[in-house]
Amino acid sequence: MVLLFCLSLVSLTFLQAKGMTEAWSCLTQPSQLIWREPGQATEIQCIVHRSCSSQGLHYRWFVFQNRSYGPLDVSHHNRHKYKLQGSTLQLMNLKPNDSGIYYCAATSPEKQTPGAQHVGLGTTLVVKEKMKFNVVHILLCLTFVILAIYNLVTVTLIVQKKYGLNICNCRRRHKSSKKNADKRKFRNVLQEMHHKREVKRNKEGNLASAEATTTASDGEPDDIYQNVH
Repeated sequence: MVLLFCLSLVSLTFLQAKGMTEAWSCLTQPSQLIWREPGQATEIQCIVHRSCSSQGLHYRWFVFQNRSYGPLDVSHHNRHKYKLQGSTLQLMNLKPNDSGIYYCAATSPEKQTPGAQHVGLGTTLVVKEKMKFNVVHILLCLTFVILAIYNLVTVTLIVQKKYGLNICNCRRRHKSSKKNADKRKFRNVLQEMHHKREVKRNKEGNLASAEATTTASDGEPDDIYQNVH
């Protein structure tokens, strides 16, 4: 009997998803995803549309999980896990294996026609523990960041020590060679200026001696003439 009801449920769900009939739109379930942590509780509502009559309906819940599906046992001996209040399903003490798609189904015992069965579109429930960052995780992350920075600084210093000194030496050599070249140019300029001054002085000295000789030679006839008289 349960197997036949499950097959009927699957066929009705497929027909409802395809929109082939309006008779199965009487039940409305939450369409949003429900997230819960282990140990928490939740409830899934199953609302009958206004255009449909809710009198005399019997509600049952089915769950489709990873590799299994079947009806939920909401009897009294499972009251610590499931509780059915009218058409609303309450789930307590959730565990990760409670994750699945929950379908609400309603049947009317007074009618035996296929239209007397209604199935909701299903509500997905995910039970998963959220990742919590405690003090230990934070300290581990900080330690990892500090070690990464330390390694980066160490590698940078090694590279700078290995290649930076050569660069500095090259720059110093370049600067010293440039300074020596400037000094040589300046010295050569000074030597050239000194040489020009010496040449000029020599020329001036030669001109002065030549003038003195000319003056002396010009005065000799007067002296000779005076001596004759």
